[in-house]
Amino acid sequence: MAAVDLVMSSRTPAPGDIDAFCAEHNLFVRERAEKLCISLNTVKSHVSRIYRKTAAAGRTDLLYRIRLGRL
Repeated sequence: MAAVDLVMSSRTPAPGDIDAFCAEHNLFVRERAEKLCISLNTVKSHVSRIYRKTAAAGRTDLLYRIRLGRL
């Protein structure tokens, strides 16, 4: 899996549809992967970019938006 691969989709995200959510906000596969064996600082960088791209105020806000499909 390349770090620059984008999750591509033209569909509108349904509540809990993580693939469509990531595509809508141009999140890289690497930014959403569960197991990468990367440093804490790298994780913090990815999380910061995800919040910026989705305009989420934090973790709870991001989860709320994903579950309701309101991004």
